[in-house]
Amino acid sequence: MQKKILVLESEKLLATSIVSILASRPEYDVVQTTVNSLACLEQLDAIQPDVVILEKEVLAANISAVVKVTDRYPKLRLIVFSLSNTKVHVFDQQIAQVRNASDFLELL
Repeated sequence: MQKKILVLESEKLLATSIVSILASRPEYDVVQTTVNSLACLEQLDAIQPDVVILEKEVLAANISAVVKVTDRYPKLRLIVFSLSNTKVHVFDQQIAQVRNASDFLELL
């Protein structure tokens, strides 16, 4: 069964890169890519992704909405990354070092 992925990214180039990495893997289905975080969070019922990938800055700007989402969808995996370093925060409080695409895919 494919994991449904939602990519929420303010930088189009980065979103395109993430989608490109995931498109090469049949076990992942990118169901939506968006820059509008509030609209995206409101559509989670309809989209029902398994994983949401977002940038740290998007998380910081909408922290209260993200907290509500994590309460409402406890099985949803949030992967939060920063453009300033290679650390990626995973919803269950793990921090992983990402050096290449394989490291990134292991988080999903």
